Amino acid sequence: MVRIARPGKCAAISACFGLTEAPIGISSAANEGLETHHIGKMPLKIYSAARAVVDCFKFRNKLGLDVPLEARRLARRRKRVQNRELLHYGRLLRVENPMSPYLQAIELAGRK
Repeated sequence: MVRIARPGKCAAISACFGLTEAPIGISSAANEGLETHHIGKMPLKIYSAARAVVDCFKFRNKLGLDVPLEARRLARRRKRVQNRELLHYGRLLRVENPMSPYLQAIELAGRK
């Protein structure tokens, strides 16, 4: 049987061993693409448009393929993302290979 420690207990363990970070933390990919917007006086963390499009590609099997393709078209039409950004986040989230053929097809269709 595996027991999961409470959040406070993880902090106490890491302080006891002199660790600067918690033993089990959020990977840097989870924080990549976060933008802080101030609404009123409250800071609100929102993922960038490019990161949201790549997340749609990551969960394409659950969302359906039309959702990431439409998100990509809308973001490109509103000039909020570039392919360079999409490929950057695609590498981080490990969806670069499944995503790149769709990006190339859309680029070729847009040039005609």
